[in-house]
Amino acid sequence: MAVGDFNGDKDADLAVANRDVGPSGARDTVSILLGGLGGSFTAPAAHPVGDGPVAVATADFDADGDADLAVANSNSDTVSVLSNTTGTVPPPIIVAPPGPPAPPGSPVPDRDADTIPDARDNCIDRPNPGQADRDSDAIGDACDSSDASVGPTLGRTVIARVVSGDVFVRLPGASGPRGAVRAAQVPQGYVPLKGAQVLPVGTIVHATRGRLALTSAAGRRNGRTQTQRAEFYAGNFQIRQKRARRPVTDIALRSPNFASVCGSRRSSARGFSARSRSKRVVSRLWGNGRGRFAPGVVRAPRPCAARSG
Repeated sequence: MAVGDFNGDKDADLAVANRDVGPSGARDTVSILLGGLGGSFTAPAAHPVGDGPVAVATADFDADGDADLAVANSNSDTVSVLSNTTGTVPPPIIVAPPGPPAPPGSPVPDRDADTIPDARDNCIDRPNPGQADRDSDAIGDACDSSDASVGPTLGRTVIARVVSGDVFVRLPGASGPRGAVRAAQVPQGYVPLKGAQVLPVGTIVHATRGRLALTSAAGRRNGRTQTQRAEFYAGNFQIRQKRARRPVTDIALRSPNFASVCGSRRSSARGFSARSRSKRVVSRLWGNGRGRFAPGVVRAPRPCAARSG
């Protein structure tokens, strides 16, 4: 834990490392609690860092007059530096310490010749000696095609981060061409979700063998986008959200085996609501988190419908 004035109001604020699950419900994060009158604090705001944060230090690392944070990550042997800008803390820059020298005469694989051994390099195909990773997804910025540090956009995009296992996504309008060659175990028409990515609303998620964290916009306050986060697993669903003052992120269940259960090929590609009434379970989805997440309202042909687990 570290104490500092992170928003410039002369009150002491707190920064707490969350190695497992912190007060904001997110793991591998640092939670910032802004101090107020009478020794009170605001609700914790979680910021992602590296794998296994164990210690927090504060100082003005970039000499701009604002208190910044440095978080030591034990599992990834890295340091996350969060630079305070105008009273806010943006996504961290991950700094990896140099590894021990190799024994004389032992070649160390370094495909991109950036002095970082492939075993520790977060981007082995492009030189990136600084190992920058703005969205802390273990994929270096030099190789990362989706910068999740930008955050979600209300009614347009969400942030998806793989927690464990294998997760696949199908973007709106995408389809798997007939005869296309795909990797084993990859569902037809889907692509693997790697690290953290920005996904458009309407994306279909295949998480029957994996778990992901979903961050969506929860509205705006003082000109800033507020976010909400939940984890989902063991099911397939479509992400939906409309622009509203108090937006709800709809999680519309989808059934990969609807045709075999109901005998209708035409209906198998549709989404199904967890609110629909049926004694016959076609699709399940498990999740936990905080915020306005709700089963999507999707019409399903009777007598088959989806149910939540």
